[in-house]
Amino acid sequence: MGDFEYPEIIKDTQDKNKVNKVNEHWGEQKNDKGETIKNCHSEELLGLGRKNKTKGKQSPININTSSVQDCHLMCQLEINYNPIKLCKIYKNNQGIINLDWDENSYITYNKLKYPLKKIYFHTPSHHLIDGNNSDMEINLYHSLSDNYLPDTIKTDQEDLYNHNRDEITENENKEDKKLNHHKGIIISILVNQEKEHAGSSINKFISQFITNPKFKKLEKKKENSVEIAVGKNWNIKSLLPKKKSFFSYEGSLPMPPCLEPYTWIVFEEPIKMYIDYLNIIRREGNPSGYRDAHPLNGRIVLHNTSVEIHEDEIEEETKNEIINKMLAPIRITVDSRTGVDYRIGSRKIIDSYMGGTNQDYRENEESLTEINKAWDKLGKKGTQDLTVTEILALKEDTERYYEHVQNMIFNALIYNLEDYFNKYMEYTGYKETYMTDEMTEEQYVEKLHSILEELSRLNISGAFFKEEDKKLYTFDKIKENFKIEEFKTETKEIFDLVENDTNPKIQNKPDKKFLLFLLLNWKMNNLDSKNFTNLFTFIEDTDEIYKFNDFILNTLNSHAEELEKEEISHLIFKFQGEDLTFTLDGEECQDWGSNEVHYEGGLIGKANLFSKEGYTFDELKKHTNLIDSARDGLLNKVNGKWKPHNKCRDPGGLKGATWCYTKNPKVRWDYCMIPDRVGNSKKYLLFVIFILLIVISIFFVKMIFREELFSQFIAKLTGANIASEAVFKANQVANSIKNKIN
Repeated sequence: MGDFEYPEIIKDTQDKNKVNKVNEHWGEQKNDKGETIKNCHSEELLGLGRKNKTKGKQSPININTSSVQDCHLMCQLEINYNPIKLCKIYKNNQGIINLDWDENSYITYNKLKYPLKKIYFHTPSHHLIDGNNSDMEINLYHSLSDNYLPDTIKTDQEDLYNHNRDEITENENKEDKKLNHHKGIIISILVNQEKEHAGSSINKFISQFITNPKFKKLEKKKENSVEIAVGKNWNIKSLLPKKKSFFSYEGSLPMPPCLEPYTWIVFEEPIKMYIDYLNIIRREGNPSGYRDAHPLNGRIVLHNTSVEIHEDEIEEETKNEIINKMLAPIRITVDSRTGVDYRIGSRKIIDSYMGGTNQDYRENEESLTEINKAWDKLGKKGTQDLTVTEILALKEDTERYYEHVQNMIFNALIYNLEDYFNKYMEYTGYKETYMTDEMTEEQYVEKLHSILEELSRLNISGAFFKEEDKKLYTFDKIKENFKIEEFKTETKEIFDLVENDTNPKIQNKPDKKFLLFLLLNWKMNNLDSKNFTNLFTFIEDTDEIYKFNDFILNTLNSHAEELEKEEISHLIFKFQGEDLTFTLDGEECQDWGSNEVHYEGGLIGKANLFSKEGYTFDELKKHTNLIDSARDGLLNKVNGKWKPHNKCRDPGGLKGATWCYTKNPKVRWDYCMIPDRVGNSKKYLLFVIFILLIVISIFFVKMIFREELFSQFIAKLTGANIASEAVFKANQVANSIKNKIN
């Protein structure tokens, strides 16, 4: 990839608001195979519309303070920066001034440590707050892998261009793989000028390298970096604003290849720097070293007012140790799911109703139901990944098989690591047959999009649910009403592939069209569009859910055997565990809103009191606290009504893990744990310890008397000699004989 140029947008010299073009190096790139890679989403800035369906999560953005959400425990930040003795400084090819920092400085974000690696100075600022930018922005890059740092990214590797992939390079180790979904934390410090030279810690920090003759001789090559001796207490901590509140959001590198995702932390309060120092950085660096703000694209900007600042002694810690400390907010694990995993899932749900696809939940029951289902899935104990073959092997245990299959996650919004539709189309050869020589991949996707739109319309109309003048949301009725003759020509074509299958092993299979229909419905959620209504959103009865899931698994397995395609039987499905209704110490949860044992309101606030009979959606809408309770998962939709329950939840995501009020009068609330690991386990443990103490006591008593330890101890205290038991008996015999003689 050639050198890119800041700024990303080249503007007309006469009309500053007019956009002419995007610098070519911010747009489409070619990899070493000559394939086009869209990596920086620059087309979003041109207003020309998206060329593909993927929305970018690019940085920087304009932060609208009126729409941010308080995040509390969901974005905890601790800063541990230590002083260094040498300032290693250089310029990159864009003239951006860089500092390399000592790795003994780090931040802890949501209980995971990230070492500070690099510091970049950009003029003017990347980010805007309420439409206003600053004179400069200082970016502090923290990451566990050098592969994801600016100016060190191996741009000749395709998977580093394509930031939407979750694969990793061969050079990365297992720890990097665990953290691949999250490439690092970038802290942003906004800077404005001050005309008078104040003796602030900020100016003192900058002056120690900016006035050095070595600095002014820097060239735009990393090999020409220089080291400048600095004072004993030279610490990047000096640049932090006094007010530590910050904004946080998911974004990208602000330069090609624009990798995602990075977490950005933008301090709310700008710092002040002496204007002469700021002008030197402009002049010696890049006076236009910024990127234009990109669309938010449904992302949520979080706000936090609590930051801890530390200056620890140097602490050596391996990546394994860092990763092992990822459990939060307390060190609990629910099967394979850590507290961090829960917080990530919680954030996604909150994003969906704060400004995402479910933000209309107050007026749209379907959106509220999606939110509720997501909380219900997240509130269960850890998931299990099983292949089609593995899950079908459980059939001998009927109850266990039913429990698993009924809780199968067939929802692309929750789990989409396996694209069931695309893989089925590829493994069966249907996709190859469907795509003519003239059809491109992009045209195929567009055609599929229109097919899903028609399916969605039929779902909404109830075409597959109709039973005379009513609708039956059952597996049997939907399968009976499903007929490809009802579809338009374009949609019929894809079902005709299955209908006209010439493979004798599968030609007469009656279920193959219906399977394709269900996989297409799954694909709707995979596209994450509110324009589609998935068939499965209508199915609430657990027995009916079981029938659908059982059909999908068995039909896939049948096709795999007949087509001799093991790839189909190796497809992985995720199965959700049981509900959490017990705390860490085995206390049973009380029903939400019941005030059965513990009063749920504050000293002033009014307590929630839910009706056991439940509420209709229209009744929920009349009361803000009721609909918000349903949004937070405290009410579940059962047979058309929203009813209270005692399942563990985390209303608003404030505590970082599931919890509940308990039925124990002495314990108001506690975090939750897996039901089969609690309950009487604590009592059993105490009983075992008690038995062990008795056994040990008996052993010690026997040993004391056998070894005459007590007698020896008394003898030592009194200075007497103690005779052994054998000597004592011998003396008795001797005395007896002596008495007889006398």
